Amino acid sequence: LPSEFCGADAADPSIAMPPATIAMAPAELVFCGDFLTVMLAQKCGYIFALPVDPVELGIPEYFDHIKEPMDLGTVRKKLVGGLYLSVDQFCSDVNLTFDNAMEYNEEGT
Repeated sequence: LPSEFCGADAADPSIAMPPATIAMAPAELVFCGDFLTVMLAQKCGYIFALPVDPVELGIPEYFDHIKEPMDLGTVRKKLVGGLYLSVDQFCSDVNLTFDNAMEYNEEGT
């Protein structure tokens, strides 16, 4: 690995670390976490809590239509794991969750 990807001991690749990134501020993390809690607590929130399972749901063509699947459970895992560097990234995945639902499902369902 290039030296900028290495930790204190660049000679030992087993301890290589990615470069430091700037994460979301604590208040942003709390806001986003609270937002997810409210969304998932809604009457139909459970529908968005897990990734779509095309086999279980009998929709084998799902991935033919949806190329970038997303769900609010995955969003929560990414948030807790510190994978969002901004609220905009978080919002993008939340919006993708609902955009996918609207794209795949017929109007009125």
